[in-house]
Amino acid sequence: AMKLFLLATTLIKLCWTATIVDDEAGVRRQLNCSCVKSGHERYYHFDTRGEIDAGFNHQNSNLRAVLTEGLGLGRAVLLRAPSLTLKHNYDQKFSYDRWSDYASFEKSTFRLSKRGSHIICEGVLADCVVDVSDGLMNAFRSKPHQFVTYQSGPVPADINESNGVLIRGPGPRGPGPKHQRDRVSLARKLPGINSFNSQFHFILNLRPSRTIVDAVPPVIDRLHAQSSTGRIAVVHARRGDKIKSE
Repeated sequence: AMKLFLLATTLIKLCWTATIVDDEAGVRRQLNCSCVKSGHERYYHFDTRGEIDAGFNHQNSNLRAVLTEGLGLGRAVLLRAPSLTLKHNYDQKFSYDRWSDYASFEKSTFRLSKRGSHIICEGVLADCVVDVSDGLMNAFRSKPHQFVTYQSGPVPADINESNGVLIRGPGPRGPGPKHQRDRVSLARKLPGINSFNSQFHFILNLRPSRTIVDAVPPVIDRLHAQSSTGRIAVVHARRGDKIKSE
C-alpha cells in the first residue's frame, strides 16, 4: 500500500499545469477542426460547474460523452478541468488539474462515425479540443456577448444552427427523485445526451502526456531502491483510497 501511495504522490509532484487558453483569439489560433464546417466558428462547452467530484475513470467516461456530443453537433470542444475527487488521492490537493496534463492532445486521436454508416470526421485531438481558462468561460457566462448561446438540457437543431460558442448545461432542475437534477454524475446518462450520442460511434485513443511519461522512470527507480530484493510490482487498485497502510 505504501509503495502505491509513493507512486501516486510522486507522480503528482512531478507534474505541472498545462498551458491553457484564456482569450478568444487563442481559441481561434489553436483549433482547426475537421468536424466543423469550413469557415465557421463553432464551439461547444459543457458546463461542469454542477459536476459531482469523482475519480479519473469516471471523468474519462464524462469526457467521451461530452466529446461525442460536441463533435457530433459539428463544434470544436472547449474543456474545463475535470472535477476529480480528493478522496481518491488520500485527500491531497492535485498539483495538476487539466485534461492536457494527463493526455497529449497532439498525440491523441479520434474518429467520429455515423453508426452503421460513414466517417464524419477524424484526426488529432489538438485540432478539435482545447483547455480553456475558467476566466474565459466565466466571461462568456457573465457578460452580454454576441458569441454565446446557453442551452440548458438537450440541444435542439435550431439552437445548434447558430455559430459561436454553445454552452451546454446539464438540464433544468425539477421535482421528484427521478427527475434529472442540475448535478452531473455520469454525463452520458443526462437527458438528451444518451439518445443523441447513440447515433454515433466514437473512438478516442488517448495518449499520455509527456509530463506523465517522464514522471514514471524516477518513480520506478525509487521503488527499486526501496525494495530489499530489487524487484517490484506495480498494481492498479480500484478505489485505492480504501487502502489502509499498516
